[in-house]
Amino acid sequence: MFIKMLQKLKESFLCNPSMKTLTTPYIKYSGHAGPLYTIAHADKENFIFSGGSDKTIAKWNLDVSEPENFSIKLQHTIYSILYTKASHQLWIGQSQGGIHVVDLENKKEIKWLQSHSKGVFDLLYNSNNHTVISCSADGTLAIWDAENFSLLSLFHLTKEKVRKASLYLENNLLAVALGNGDICLMDMTNYKEVHSFHAHNLSANVVVFHPSFPLLISGGRDAHLNIWDIQNNYKKVDSIPAHNYAIYDIAFHPSFPLFATASRDKSIKLWNAENGTFLEKIERKTHQAHTHSINKLLWVKFKDLLISTGDDSAIISWNTQIINQ
Repeated sequence: MFIKMLQKLKESFLCNPSMKTLTTPYIKYSGHAGPLYTIAHADKENFIFSGGSDKTIAKWNLDVSEPENFSIKLQHTIYSILYTKASHQLWIGQSQGGIHVVDLENKKEIKWLQSHSKGVFDLLYNSNNHTVISCSADGTLAIWDAENFSLLSLFHLTKEKVRKASLYLENNLLAVALGNGDICLMDMTNYKEVHSFHAHNLSANVVVFHPSFPLLISGGRDAHLNIWDIQNNYKKVDSIPAHNYAIYDIAFHPSFPLFATASRDKSIKLWNAENGTFLEKIERKTHQAHTHSINKLLWVKFKDLLISTGDDSAIISWNTQIINQ
């Protein structure tokens, strides 16, 4: 079990198995006209970007329910957003496979990238080598030079979708969730696949490296949360039937041992990141939460807010109080 595995890993990490949480809505943000698929960090801790089916990028002050006087209107549905702080640029992945790069300081598009033939589901920045990684519904993963925008590598990983990826910067390792249920591991120093394994009976939708332990956590269309031991050839540590329908995202708290999962079942669940125990379910009937599928989570440092969005076009920030018993 997850908890038994972690007992061996807690020499420098204090575990509080009796921890509980109490979550309340902070602000509900309104302004988009259709389902939302992505939210992302912006240039300041108290700001985020959002995008979705209305083909518009909005910017939000997390203390204000209405959007900023800022918008980028595009021709296609927006699936992913990445803000690169060093260059003050916004990378925008769209449904037809293109990536827009916008210079926010000069308020203009500086590059249009097209290597994917279908939607760009995820964008990540690798600060180790100043590259951007894009994941696509066409089964490919691309690596771009973040300075000159050249395509460095294009990998055909599956006939299904490439959903999401996660970087382990210390080891320069990339984990990729694939639509065929597999997870593949890639060395980002030489851009080679080093390992792969079958993780879910249906699509693997999201994968995240644990920030404190040598573990990999994945969520799938099978609604299970699976825990993998990195130091033991990715042996499965635990499998948790976490939701009623597909898991779409996983987000870790920036400072406390918590993580959240989002699902097509319209709920968010909070988990103790030290022992894998369930803490709290955030849903419509108890928290005035989302009415449709929840597609994306973002846990920000500003007031430690958890941000969620989904098919109901709402963005909601959540204040989670940690109760130590």
